[in-house]
Amino acid sequence: MLDWAFSEEGARVDAISARHQVDYFCPECSGIVRLKRGSERIAHFFHINEHSSCRLRWKDGLHLAVQRWFAQQLDECTLERYFPEISRIADVAYHSQKTVFEIQVSPMSKEKALQRTHDYQSIGWNVIWILHAARFGRNKASPFEEALIHIPHYFTDIGFHEGKLWDELSIARNGRRKWFNFPPLRCHIDTIIVEPISKIPHNSHGLFLLRKTHWPCHLQGDWLSRPTPQIPEKNHPKIFKCLILFLRLLWLRIIGA
Repeated sequence: MLDWAFSEEGARVDAISARHQVDYFCPECSGIVRLKRGSERIAHFFHINEHSSCRLRWKDGLHLAVQRWFAQQLDECTLERYFPEISRIADVAYHSQKTVFEIQVSPMSKEKALQRTHDYQSIGWNVIWILHAARFGRNKASPFEEALIHIPHYFTDIGFHEGKLWDELSIARNGRRKWFNFPPLRCHIDTIIVEPISKIPHNSHGLFLLRKTHWPCHLQGDWLSRPTPQIPEKNHPKIFKCLILFLRLLWLRIIGA
């Protein structure tokens, strides 16, 4: 599903203003596409013939809904912007902040995610991944989600509920997702913070340390915008502490024997 296509004259035509039974052309594979629109269907273009290698062919209604939500929220953005120097088409390009929002609803490999992020960064654009809750953010985590540990990413449910983005304080490791005891925070896409973070509190949680060190940018309202929460120490019963000490001494005696 495509949100826009080229006319025979090479002009960009949005789906909402296109005409039925007219041939348009896909911006990626140049294949013929037609308009599909109905009372219960989002206006979009579809390929007449199969083009399995075309990335835009696989976008669904949720993907388009998220893109259009971004277009409503941001004045200076372009959907499906083509970057010829890296042969990439960005889902949403936010010009004033030189930030690309990559929206992901379908599965993706770890290698593709890292390569796509690297390509945009190589021409001076930051990348923020938007993961749809229809597939991501569950107990079972994919290698793609694990790859985003060093890359800014947020979650959304646009298309199912009221449009919003949120920062979920969790980490995906070894195929599982672990949540920390902090509520999700709603984010603001119109404010992107792109600045080095020099002060890292010594008592920060490991995930905060990682984000502060590696994320090149983040959204206003997320966890990095807040004071680092204090992780309370676990107060184990005294008998438990004595047992741990006894086992350690026993182990030292065994290995020293």
